[in-house]
Parts: sequence; structure tokens; C-alpha cells
Amino acid sequence: MPEPFNDFARDCRAVAKAMRALPAEVKKELQSELKDKVAEPLAAKVAQAARGKWARPLSLSVKVRAGVDPTIVVGGTRSLVSGGATGRQLIFGTEFGGGNRVSTVNRPPGKRGRVARGERGTNGRGVYKRHTTKQFSPATPFVFETVEANAEWAVEQFAEIVMRKVVNALSE
Repeated sequence: MPEPFNDFARDCRAVAKAMRALPAEVKKELQSELKDKVAEPLAAKVAQAARGKWARPLSLSVKVRAGVDPTIVVGGTRSLVSGGATGRQLIFGTEFGGGNRVSTVNRPPGKRGRVARGERGTNGRGVYKRHTTKQFSPATPFVFETVEANAEWAVEQFAEIVMRKVVNALSE
């Protein structure tokens, strides 16, 4: 990593460690305000930035977790579309793209056809090959682009809120 990023990462770890040492009531106030003024607006921007075929289910899967360090979660393990794909699978496909990867899939019950001698699957019925990630275009990342575009705003808001709350806590 370039030197400025190492410094920034070191500073972030130091701030996180110091924030864990704050009194519980100050942490609770911080959690609430950071969630309302930083995490939720950023999550809304990420949800609005979703585009393409999977935009609606992905925008519904954007959630905020409260904490002293606010977290945005995109995806999840719940099925979001009729084929059974989870939010995690959809976000991975949209962020990193698909392609022509060919996978070997066990033949489901009821599928007919001749199976070559060396193509016996684990279920004894045989296997077939299919393109498994073709439903995703090469890559249309929206989460990383949105967070990167709003990072300066989020860090400024975060720093302002933390400084105000810490100063108020120390002056009491």
C-alpha cells in the first residue's frame, strides 16, 4: 500500500481503539447520531446507485448496522429473486461481473439424455456443463464507486460528530 494509505489506516485503527474506551452513554449517543447522519444517507446513496437487471432486489438489500463505527451491509443470505439467488450472490456478480465460466453441474432428477461413460456425477445420474455466470454483464460496480465518491463527505461528517460528542463528554 502507498505510504499515505498506511498512515490513514494506522490513524483509523488508533481512533477506533480510543472510541472503544469511551463511556457507554457517550458510545450510545455516538451510535445514534452516526447512524442517522452518516450511515443512513450513505446507504441511501448506495441503494439509489444500483443499476441494471438486479437493481431493485439489490437496492432493497442495503442495510445499516448501528455501531460506533457505522457499517453498511449490501447483500445478505436471504433469497431475493425467484431463482433463489441470495443478495450476496447478486452483489458479487454485479460488482465483479460474470463471464463465460463453465461449471459441471449434477444432473437433476428427471433430466433425460445420454451420459458419457466418464461423466458420472456424485448423485449417480451424470453431469452436464453450463455457463454459470453469464447472467451478469462484465462488471457494473456501484457499491465501491458510490462509497469512494462520498468518502470525503462521510469522513468529514464522522469526524465532526465524534469531535463534538467527545468534547461535550470531556467538558461535563
